[in-house]
Formats: sequence, C-alpha cells, structure tokens
Amino acid sequence: MDFCGWKYTISALSDLFNSKMNEFQRDLQREWQVEFLDREVERLEMKRRRKTLLFHGVAEEKSEDISARITSLVASSYPA
Repeated sequence: MDFCGWKYTISALSDLFNSKMNEFQRDLQREWQVEFLDREVERLEMKRRRKTLLFHGVAEEKSEDISARITSLVASSYPA
C-alpha cells in the first residue's frame, strides 16, 4: 500500500478545504458589511425624515419665506 500517495491526497484536500473556507469567510464578511451599510443608510434616511414636515394643498411660490408662510397658515387655521 502506498502511504505517500495518501499523504499527498490528504494534504491536497486539506489545502482545498482551507482555501474554500477562507473564500467563504471573505464572502460572509462582505455580506455582513453590505447588511450593516444597508441598515446604516436606512437609519440615516429615517433620521432625516423625522425632521421633515409636509404640508399638502399649499401652493408654492418662488422666493417666498416658507417659515412665515407656514406660521401664518397655522395661525389662521387655529386661532388663539
């Protein structure tokens, strides 16, 4: 029986396994990074959306003072 051939085959299989495992771990790390970045983008978008207040049905005019317009709109809608 030729044990040298077995040693070579086991060594080759071990090298193949290690290279495939390293490739798998790199791919897994990339997936985690993509998932992390996706969650971070979503978190930042939600944070930006929280500071946005939309008024529907109000006509926009060029070069108007938005703050004054909305203040007067709200004040006229809800008198003190």
